[in-house]
This record gives sequence, structure tokens and C-alpha cells, in this order.
Amino acid sequence: MYAPLSAQARGLVRLQTRVWADDYAALRKLCEQPRFLRLCRALSRSSERVRTVRALDATLGGSVRLEYDHTTARRAVRIYSAVAANHQILRNPQDKNENIVGGAAVCYLAIGRLAKDLYVSRGVWNLTCSKHALGRIIERDPRADLAAVLRDAHGHLMAIRDVLALDRLPFFLVPAAGGVFVCGARLFAPHEDDPPELRRDYRVSCYAFTWLSADMRWPEGDYPALCSSSCVDNRSWWLPLALRTVEITDDTITAIPTQAALMLA
Repeated sequence: MYAPLSAQARGLVRLQTRVWADDYAALRKLCEQPRFLRLCRALSRSSERVRTVRALDATLGGSVRLEYDHTTARRAVRIYSAVAANHQILRNPQDKNENIVGGAAVCYLAIGRLAKDLYVSRGVWNLTCSKHALGRIIERDPRADLAAVLRDAHGHLMAIRDVLALDRLPFFLVPAAGGVFVCGARLFAPHEDDPPELRRDYRVSCYAFTWLSADMRWPEGDYPALCSSSCVDNRSWWLPLALRTVEITDDTITAIPTQAALMLA
């Protein structure tokens, strides 16, 4: 069992997740508005691109952060990150009988000519974080920018090359806020009865269960080894669903970047 959080930490995490919930609800509503959809389509037209980018950034506001931007004469793709409240129940990798309440997830918003007739896509990216992990950071630094911590940790996560190896580890460590998140990972697959067009729903999801500060003892981490150039490189699994497909053979599952994703390399 993890040590319980202080009342102050629980309260601050509760307030922050409410803000994230409101911000992401507003973003979800914005993505359904006809004017915003017109801007997303206009991004693919070179004659309107500069004006469209300015209008998009002004419309999206400060709740998202631009992570990737690639523009050519023929196509433009922009990927933003957002943080959303996420209250799903997480399974503790070190104690299978213990469940942990989720707190937040790093989400993506992809805009541009992603595929035929697809100009905008959003959803959970790769990292979900428990309330306990967020609270541990708050206990050390009540003024910590938790959204920045999550985005920074997500960036470290996406540097891991052998993504599918994570599913075989009992846990792994990801740098965050001067310490580490203790994480687990799972490869999720669509149901066997799902039609072939849903095969892209294979995804790797990572969960931060708790956070350990730099002055605490933790097991020797395997993060540098997972990022080593000697590892198998299957980082395409980190791409948002709209930017990859899945190729299935008898004994392997491979994530294949779309043409739009290749522009971001």
C-alpha cells in the first residue's frame, strides 16, 4: 500500500482535476463547432495557412500546447497536447489486489490533413497519472505546475524506443519533476469480433501509479536502457491513433505511421 496523501494535497489535486475537466470539456465542445472545423480544413490550403494558424492559436487559447508542427507546400500537420481529468481505476503493478484512482491524462489534438476527409482528431495520448502520484508532487512543492510536469514526463515516455517491451515489465521509471513516476504499461487490443477497420485501436497505454522524489530510494531504473539506440525501435506506437495503422501477421503486431505522421519525423 502507498502512504496516504495529506488532506492539503488531496484538496489541491481535487481542485486541479476540476480545472482540467472544465478545460477539456470546453475543448471537446470547441472541436464540434462548424467554425473550428472550417479552420482545421483551411490549414491544408497553402494560400490561407499563415492566417489560419494565427486563428487556430487564438481560438484554442492557453489550455493546449503545440508539440509538433510540420508545414510543407502541400500539407500541414499540427499536434497539440492537453491535460484532462481521468478518473479510471488503475491496477497497481506491484500489488494486483490494489486499485488506484486515476487523476489526469495527457491528451492530443491533431489538426491538418490527417487522412482522407479527416482534419481533426483528439483523444487520450499515452500517459495516465494517478491522483496519488500528483499528490506526492504537491506535497513536495505545493506550487508545482502539474500540467507541465505531465507534459514533460510524457516527452520522456515518448523517447522510449522499445515500446512493446514495457508490457512485459512489472514496472518502469520515467523522469518527472526531479524524481520519477513509477509506471506500468499494457497493450490494449480490440475485441476479437471487431471488424478489420478497428484494428488501429491496438494501443499501448502507460500509467503512473506514484511519484518518488530524488532523495528517496528506488530500484535501479531501466529508463536509459529503454531509450538506447541498441533497442528495437517501435516508437510508432506512441503516435495518436489517427496517425498510425496496425499491420498484423501470424506472430507480430506492428504500428505503421501514416503519411501525415511521417512528416513529423
